[in-house]
Amino acid sequence: MAKEKRAVGHIKKLSDGKYLLRLSCGFDEFGKRIQPSKVVYCTSDTEAEKALMAFYNQRDRLSRGSGAPETLGQLYDEWMQNHVARNCTAGTAAFYSDIWRCHIADKGRAKLSALAPKSIYSILDAIDQPRTRNAAYKLLKAMFHKAQKWGYMTTNPCDSIDTPPYSAGEKQPLSERDIALVMQHIGKEETKYQAVFYFAALCGLRRQEILGLTWQDVAFDENCFHVRRAATAVRGSGTTTKAPKTAKSARTLFLPAPLKQVLLQHQAEQQDKIHALGDKWQGDNWIFTQWDGSIMNLQTPSHWWRTFSERIGLHGVTFHGLRHTAASYMIKNHIPITTVSGVLGHANTSTTLNIYSHMIEDTKKSAMDVMTNVFAANTPPTNTE
Repeated sequence: MAKEKRAVGHIKKLSDGKYLLRLSCGFDEFGKRIQPSKVVYCTSDTEAEKALMAFYNQRDRLSRGSGAPETLGQLYDEWMQNHVARNCTAGTAAFYSDIWRCHIADKGRAKLSALAPKSIYSILDAIDQPRTRNAAYKLLKAMFHKAQKWGYMTTNPCDSIDTPPYSAGEKQPLSERDIALVMQHIGKEETKYQAVFYFAALCGLRRQEILGLTWQDVAFDENCFHVRRAATAVRGSGTTTKAPKTAKSARTLFLPAPLKQVLLQHQAEQQDKIHALGDKWQGDNWIFTQWDGSIMNLQTPSHWWRTFSERIGLHGVTFHGLRHTAASYMIKNHIPITTVSGVLGHANTSTTLNIYSHMIEDTKKSAMDVMTNVFAANTPPTNTE
């Protein structure tokens, strides 16, 4: 069969039993002709004609540019490409990718038009961990929200079901006895780990913020340091950095004396390593590094703290609990909540209030005791006659 033009498209016979089908589906929004094509195997020209008509019957879907997503998997691909890649960090994209790959990808063929609340429940019920189940729900809800905005869906199936419950366990701060125990042993650790500890427990920094520090961020003469970036782990790329978690996470804090002393010692030791390694030293002036000067792995502080805690007999306090230690003792010592929020780099004071509401409740009794003592001191003695 020679190439023959038709109103719906054309057929070209390539070889025995092999035909090229090409449709005419108008033009896209940029004026480019839409001509989807495919190769089929047919036993005759008549069968090829039928194949062309079957192909033509799909024209409504094919004429929507590169094709509006019809399945959950297609929507995920478009969401990742046109939303996540443009608006989210590499770490967030990797997190979404892991959730999808491990818990949702096998449902990728599900038709968007057939999705209902029971479809979402079937996905979520197969996930054992409450935290992961909650994350999968939020991922799907965000995808469907964008699908509505892009005109692919009229409703969001996740709107009809409750958010799977999950609440992070309360992080245990160091008690005064724990602090005394740590201080007996911390001076024996490498100076970089001593500094990591003080940045977390004295200054309340997040682990990512600690590893994102460079020597240029520390102003020894002015006794302060600047939080300007945060470390993040990206699959396939190792540890890199990004902007701080929120606008208020970029902050300047006072440099406590114990931390300043340890940092100066660590800086001197690092200079000796740089001199010894010569050209093998690489990196961007990070304070906390691997052996060759590259930025420290994001899991290293947590691993060190776990090992150190076990060695000295301290239990129940994670590395993130050191940040909570800083917050707890500031609140207990009646530091204004706005100041605590600023030190921690929370986006809003309400975030601090929500996280540490139980500690703030404890301080209310102290506040009443103070007021009781004020009034008691000014109450005239009772006439006993």
